[in-house]
Amino acid sequence: MHGKRIRSRDLGVRHKINNKMTISKQLNYISIQSIKVLIVLISILLPYVALSDELDDHVQKLSNHASIDWHQVSAPIGNIILAKRATEICAIKFTKFERNRIIEPSSWSYSGGETFTAEYNWLFFDSNQETINPIKKISGRGKVVDKPVRGIPFTHITLGFSKDRVKCGSFKLFWMYPTSVSFNVGPSCGDYSIELAPTKITNFEQVSTALKKAKWYKCDEKRKRTYISLDEL
Repeated sequence: MHGKRIRSRDLGVRHKINNKMTISKQLNYISIQSIKVLIVLISILLPYVALSDELDDHVQKLSNHASIDWHQVSAPIGNIILAKRATEICAIKFTKFERNRIIEPSSWSYSGGETFTAEYNWLFFDSNQETINPIKKISGRGKVVDKPVRGIPFTHITLGFSKDRVKCGSFKLFWMYPTSVSFNVGPSCGDYSIELAPTKITNFEQVSTALKKAKWYKCDEKRKRTYISLDEL
């Protein structure tokens, strides 16, 4: 009877030890899984952080500079960008831009990322001589939005909720945050018919004067980003 009691006590001790070891293993497993999740999150967020810093620097530079890239032209907010195609002229002035810094993680059906928006006013006219007496002069305002893309599971179909075209008369120019318009939507120059020019003017009434002094740029895949101070425009 005494021996059975000792064996029973030993079994109880072993059971407690095994329970502690099991709990310890579970905690170790949870810790390892937490570290793995953290590593994954860091690997996802690090590129966004790097791009975010680069974008912040670009936005800061655009406070008093225009920029010329191979595929786009930017101007400080409030300054007018001119677009030209044959005899058609478009003047665009961005009035507001906003960046939602909440980074949504990507998944197998969601691209993830941030949301960007901007508002703009525009003036369009068609004039054979590009004079102060334009033909078919119209104007308006608009808003552009760049949002992450969602996909339909088990298909190649994506649902884009972005409205990233600046509409100005017959022009539909691809927009990029914060105040850029592009020569072409595709990954190459393609259509060379559109020319762009940043200006230092802020009033649409000054467009006719700016047209005489504007320096026009065409899409150039070999061109690197260049910043131009407002004094040089």
